[in-house]
Amino acid sequence: MHSTGLKVLSLGFTRDLWEDEDGVQGDTLNRLIANSRHLSYYAVVTHSFRKHRLVTPRKINETFWTYATNAVTPIDAWWRMFRLGSRMGRQHSLDLIQTQDPFLTGSVGHCLSRQLGVPLNVCVYGSNPFDVHWRRGSWINRLGAPWARAILRSAAGIQADGTATIQSLVTNGIPEERIAYKPVVPNNLSQFFSAKRDESLRKELSADRRFDHLALFVGRFVPQKNL
Repeated sequence: MHSTGLKVLSLGFTRDLWEDEDGVQGDTLNRLIANSRHLSYYAVVTHSFRKHRLVTPRKINETFWTYATNAVTPIDAWWRMFRLGSRMGRQHSLDLIQTQDPFLTGSVGHCLSRQLGVPLNVCVYGSNPFDVHWRRGSWINRLGAPWARAILRSAAGIQADGTATIQSLVTNGIPEERIAYKPVVPNNLSQFFSAKRDESLRKELSADRRFDHLALFVGRFVPQKNL
Protein backbone atom coordinates (compact mmCIF):
# COMPACT_ATOMS: atom_id res chain seq x y z
CA MET A 1 0.00 0.00 0.00
CA HIS A 2 1.36 3.44 -0.97
CA SER A 3 0.73 5.43 2.22
CA THR A 4 1.51 8.80 0.62
CA GLY A 5 -0.59 8.39 -2.53
CA LEU A 6 -4.03 9.80 -3.19
CA LYS A 7 -7.22 7.77 -2.89
CA VAL A 8 -9.09 8.08 -6.17
CA LEU A 9 -12.49 6.86 -7.39
CA SER A 10 -12.91 6.79 -11.18
CA LEU A 11 -16.28 6.35 -12.92
CA GLY A 12 -16.24 5.23 -16.53
CA PHE A 13 -17.23 2.94 -19.38
CA THR A 14 -14.08 0.85 -19.93
CA ARG A 15 -15.34 -2.74 -19.94
CA ASP A 16 -12.05 -3.87 -21.49
CA LEU A 17 -10.53 -3.68 -18.02
CA TRP A 18 -11.68 -7.27 -17.68
CA GLU A 19 -9.38 -9.83 -19.26
CA ASP A 20 -10.53 -11.63 -22.39
CA GLU A 21 -10.64 -15.41 -22.68
CA ASP A 22 -6.89 -15.60 -23.34
CA GLY A 23 -6.02 -13.44 -20.34
CA VAL A 24 -4.57 -10.69 -22.54
CA GLN A 25 -4.30 -7.26 -20.92
CA GLY A 26 -5.28 -4.40 -23.21
CA ASP A 27 -3.69 -1.00 -23.50
CA THR A 28 -6.28 0.69 -21.26
CA LEU A 29 -5.73 -1.74 -18.40
CA ASN A 30 -1.95 -1.43 -18.65
CA ARG A 31 -2.19 2.38 -18.51
CA LEU A 32 -4.41 2.29 -15.43
CA ILE A 33 -2.13 -0.21 -13.72
CA ALA A 34 0.69 2.29 -14.26
CA ASN A 35 -1.50 5.02 -12.71
CA SER A 36 -2.31 2.84 -9.70
CA ARG A 37 1.38 2.63 -8.75
CA HIS A 38 1.22 6.28 -7.72
CA LEU A 39 -1.95 5.90 -5.61
CA SER A 40 -2.70 4.38 -2.23
CA TYR A 41 -6.20 3.39 -3.37
CA TYR A 42 -7.66 3.29 -6.88
CA ALA A 43 -11.17 2.08 -7.64
CA VAL A 44 -12.72 2.12 -11.11
CA VAL A 45 -16.48 1.64 -11.40
CA THR A 46 -17.55 0.67 -14.91
CA HIS A 47 -20.97 1.22 -16.48
CA SER A 48 -22.09 -2.24 -17.63
CA PHE A 49 -25.15 -4.43 -18.02
CA ARG A 50 -25.83 -7.98 -16.89
CA LYS A 51 -25.46 -9.25 -20.45
CA HIS A 52 -21.75 -8.35 -20.32
CA ARG A 53 -21.29 -10.88 -17.47
CA LEU A 54 -18.40 -9.06 -15.82
CA VAL A 55 -17.05 -10.53 -12.61
CA THR A 56 -17.19 -7.91 -9.86
CA PRO A 57 -15.27 -6.82 -7.92
CA ARG A 58 -11.95 -7.65 -9.55
CA LYS A 59 -8.66 -7.05 -7.75
CA ILE A 60 -5.92 -5.94 -10.17
CA ASN A 61 -3.18 -5.34 -7.61
CA GLU A 62 -2.84 -4.26 -3.98
CA THR A 63 -4.16 -0.74 -4.64
CA PHE A 64 -6.29 -1.15 -7.78
CA TRP A 65 -9.83 -2.58 -7.89
CA THR A 66 -12.43 -2.60 -10.66
CA TYR A 67 -16.19 -2.84 -10.17
CA ALA A 68 -18.96 -3.42 -12.73
CA THR A 69 -22.49 -2.10 -12.26
CA ASN A 70 -24.01 -5.16 -14.03
CA ALA A 71 -27.26 -3.23 -14.31
CA VAL A 72 -30.58 -3.91 -16.00
CA THR A 73 -31.25 -0.43 -17.41
CA PRO A 74 -29.24 2.81 -17.80
CA ILE A 75 -31.10 4.33 -14.83
CA ASP A 76 -30.29 1.23 -12.78
CA ALA A 77 -26.63 1.56 -13.84
CA TRP A 78 -26.59 5.20 -12.68
CA TRP A 79 -28.02 4.27 -9.30
CA ARG A 80 -25.66 1.30 -8.83
CA MET A 81 -22.67 3.46 -9.73
CA PHE A 82 -23.77 6.06 -7.19
CA ARG A 83 -24.28 3.48 -4.43
CA LEU A 84 -20.89 1.87 -5.09
CA GLY A 85 -19.19 5.25 -5.06
CA SER A 86 -20.95 6.34 -1.89
CA ARG A 87 -19.89 3.16 -0.10
CA MET A 88 -16.26 3.54 -1.19
CA GLY A 89 -16.25 7.16 -0.12
CA ARG A 90 -17.33 6.23 3.39
CA GLN A 91 -14.86 3.33 3.64
CA HIS A 92 -11.73 4.94 2.18
CA SER A 93 -11.92 8.73 2.76
CA LEU A 94 -11.44 9.57 -0.92
CA ASP A 95 -9.26 12.47 -2.07
CA LEU A 96 -10.62 12.77 -5.61
CA ILE A 97 -13.47 11.64 -7.85
CA GLN A 98 -12.80 11.39 -11.58
CA THR A 99 -15.41 10.84 -14.28
CA GLN A 100 -14.90 9.75 -17.87
CA ASP A 101 -17.49 12.11 -19.33
CA PRO A 102 -19.45 15.20 -18.17
CA PHE A 103 -22.91 13.69 -18.67
CA LEU A 104 -23.64 10.14 -17.40
CA THR A 105 -20.65 9.43 -15.17
CA GLY A 106 -20.27 13.19 -14.66
CA SER A 107 -23.70 13.47 -13.07
CA VAL A 108 -22.95 10.54 -10.74
CA GLY A 109 -19.59 12.08 -9.83
CA HIS A 110 -21.20 15.48 -9.25
CA CYS A 111 -23.70 14.02 -6.77
CA LEU A 112 -20.97 12.02 -5.00
CA SER A 113 -18.73 15.09 -4.85
CA ARG A 114 -21.49 17.05 -3.11
CA GLN A 115 -22.35 14.18 -0.77
CA LEU A 116 -18.76 13.34 0.24
CA GLY A 117 -17.19 16.79 0.02
CA VAL A 118 -14.55 15.52 -2.43
CA PRO A 119 -13.21 17.45 -5.47
CA LEU A 120 -14.49 16.37 -8.87
CA ASN A 121 -12.32 16.03 -11.98
CA VAL A 122 -14.14 15.53 -15.30
CA CYS A 123 -12.66 14.16 -18.53
CA VAL A 124 -13.82 15.68 -21.82
CA TYR A 125 -12.59 13.08 -24.28
CA GLY A 126 -15.15 13.51 -27.04
CA SER A 127 -18.28 14.25 -25.01
CA ASN A 128 -18.10 18.05 -25.18
CA PRO A 129 -21.54 19.56 -24.43
CA PHE A 130 -20.43 22.90 -25.91
CA ASP A 131 -19.74 21.23 -29.27
CA VAL A 132 -22.68 21.56 -31.66
CA HIS A 133 -21.60 18.40 -33.52
CA TRP A 134 -21.72 16.38 -30.27
CA ARG A 135 -25.18 17.75 -29.45
CA ARG A 136 -26.43 16.75 -32.89
CA GLY A 137 -25.26 13.18 -32.30
CA SER A 138 -28.46 12.10 -30.51
CA TRP A 139 -31.53 13.42 -28.75
CA ILE A 140 -30.01 12.25 -25.45
CA ASN A 141 -27.02 14.51 -26.07
CA ARG A 142 -29.29 17.47 -26.77
CA LEU A 143 -31.31 16.91 -23.59
CA GLY A 144 -28.24 16.27 -21.44
CA ALA A 145 -26.07 19.12 -22.74
CA PRO A 146 -27.34 21.82 -20.29
CA TRP A 147 -26.74 19.52 -17.30
CA ALA A 148 -23.30 18.51 -18.60
CA ARG A 149 -22.30 22.16 -19.11
CA ALA A 150 -23.34 22.99 -15.53
CA ILE A 151 -21.29 20.06 -14.21
CA LEU A 152 -18.19 21.24 -16.11
CA ARG A 153 -18.58 24.76 -14.78
CA SER A 154 -18.72 23.50 -11.18
CA ALA A 155 -15.95 20.87 -11.46
CA ALA A 156 -12.68 21.45 -9.59
CA GLY A 157 -10.71 20.31 -12.64
CA ILE A 158 -11.17 19.19 -16.25
CA GLN A 159 -9.02 16.95 -18.45
CA ALA A 160 -9.21 17.38 -22.23
CA ASP A 161 -7.45 15.41 -24.97
CA GLY A 162 -7.23 18.15 -27.60
CA THR A 163 -6.40 21.84 -27.94
CA ALA A 164 -9.58 22.46 -29.95
CA THR A 165 -11.65 21.08 -27.06
CA ILE A 166 -9.78 23.29 -24.60
CA GLN A 167 -10.44 26.34 -26.76
CA SER A 168 -14.13 25.45 -26.87
CA LEU A 169 -14.29 25.16 -23.08
CA VAL A 170 -12.45 28.46 -22.52
CA THR A 171 -14.62 30.26 -25.08
CA ASN A 172 -17.67 29.13 -23.15
CA GLY A 173 -16.47 30.48 -19.83
CA ILE A 174 -14.43 27.64 -18.27
CA PRO A 175 -11.31 29.14 -16.62
CA GLU A 176 -8.23 27.89 -18.47
CA GLU A 177 -6.33 27.30 -15.21
CA ARG A 178 -8.84 24.57 -14.32
CA ILE A 179 -8.20 22.65 -17.55
CA ALA A 180 -5.37 20.16 -18.06
CA TYR A 181 -4.29 19.04 -21.54
CA LYS A 182 -3.88 15.26 -21.34
CA PRO A 183 -3.86 13.43 -24.69
CA VAL A 184 -4.42 9.68 -24.65
CA VAL A 185 -1.01 8.17 -25.38
CA PRO A 186 -0.89 4.42 -26.13
CA ASN A 187 0.95 2.38 -23.52
CA ASN A 188 2.70 0.49 -26.34
CA LEU A 189 3.95 3.61 -28.13
CA SER A 190 7.27 1.96 -28.99
CA GLN A 191 5.47 -0.38 -31.41
CA PHE A 192 4.28 2.61 -33.43
CA PHE A 193 7.79 4.06 -33.68
CA SER A 194 9.20 0.71 -34.82
CA ALA A 195 6.59 0.24 -37.58
CA LYS A 196 8.00 -0.14 -41.10
CA ARG A 197 6.79 1.74 -44.14
CA ASP A 198 4.78 -0.56 -46.44
CA GLU A 199 5.27 0.61 -50.01
CA SER A 200 2.95 -2.04 -51.44
CA LEU A 201 0.11 -0.89 -49.18
CA ARG A 202 0.70 2.75 -50.11
CA LYS A 203 0.62 1.82 -53.79
CA GLU A 204 -2.70 0.02 -53.29
CA LEU A 205 -4.30 2.86 -51.32
CA SER A 206 -3.11 5.51 -53.77
CA ALA A 207 -4.74 3.64 -56.66
CA ASP A 208 -1.35 2.72 -58.14
CA ARG A 209 0.15 6.20 -57.61
CA ARG A 210 -2.91 8.03 -58.93
CA PHE A 211 -3.03 10.13 -55.74
CA ASP A 212 0.07 11.92 -54.48
CA HIS A 213 -1.15 12.43 -50.92
CA LEU A 214 -3.12 10.24 -48.50
CA ALA A 215 -4.96 11.37 -45.37
CA LEU A 216 -5.52 8.96 -42.51
CA PHE A 217 -8.49 9.37 -40.17
CA VAL A 218 -8.86 7.09 -37.15
CA GLY A 219 -12.25 7.36 -35.46
CA ARG A 220 -15.99 6.92 -35.76
CA PHE A 221 -17.93 8.22 -38.75
CA VAL A 222 -20.36 10.36 -36.76
CA PRO A 223 -21.41 14.05 -37.00
CA GLN A 224 -19.39 14.89 -33.86
CA LYS A 225 -16.10 14.22 -35.69
CA ASN A 226 -16.93 16.99 -38.19
CA LEU A 227 -15.19 15.23 -41.07
